[in-house]
Amino acid sequence: LVLNRAIAYSISYFLTWSFGMIGVGFDAANVEWPTAIRYLASIFNPLQGFFNLVIYISPKVERAKSRGGENMTWFQAFKIAFWGGRTNQATGQTRRQPPASLTRDVTTTEDLG
Repeated sequence: LVLNRAIAYSISYFLTWSFGMIGVGFDAANVEWPTAIRYLASIFNPLQGFFNLVIYISPKVERAKSRGGENMTWFQAFKIAFWGGRTNQATGQTRRQPPASLTRDVTTTEDLG
């Protein structure tokens, strides 16, 4: 498990930075970056944090999915793993909910007063 995650982090790192390094090679040769390399570097560099999140949380998502039973979707398992709650089998509710600031209805006038 640890080896697989280490390999996944390494692949994520190289996938993220390989296009930028290719571009640096073009800079060293005093050649303009090809448009495709420029776009790929612009897309993949910001995704490094997302890749790390997916790799970091994947064991927790798999554990939540296995504990949740056959009816639990991957999205529900991700939500439980991300927020750190456990599912009550009878109600399907998580023990720990997202912060109230993320779930309250912002269209009410209570907050204006």
